Amino acid sequence: MNRFPPLMLLALSLFAVPAVAAVDVQRDVTLTDSSGGTLVIATQGALEIGGSESETVARFTDFQPDADGRTVNGEMVRSRYGDADAVITTYDGLIESETIDAAGNPLINTLLLENLSVRRAGEGPEFSGQVSWNGETLDAAELPPRARYVLRRALRFFKYA
Repeated sequence: MNRFPPLMLLALSLFAVPAVAAVDVQRDVTLTDSSGGTLVIATQGALEIGGSESETVARFTDFQPDADGRTVNGEMVRSRYGDADAVITTYDGLIESETIDAAGNPLINTLLLENLSVRRAGEGPEFSGQVSWNGETLDAAELPPRARYVLRRALRFFKYA
């Protein structure tokens, strides 16, 4: 005797097959300071059951992140890939920060990131790539803890992405 009619078996089998779907993500954020400077952050990516992948581009145009009169110009790109084993975030770009010293002279600081990769898995983050600050290039894997802290603070604008 057949307990389930064929149509019922077909309907049940549709729910038994695992669903594989990706969700596309797109987000655009614009921050404008009181002087008209802007920070435009655009993110595109995909979320899947097995992991995620995204790219975020941040463009600074005379952006003043705080009240000390410092302006920031440049572009930074963050690429992120994650799966069940690890999350790998890679940064590339150049940002220039300009302020005025006590004598009224402009001071320009330059941060250049070249394939700065942060891999988070297991015990803690692993760094690779290069970080240049005002022309001094350092291997990211050899950054002292204080420099890693300062770098994290410099990249904190990505929290808006």
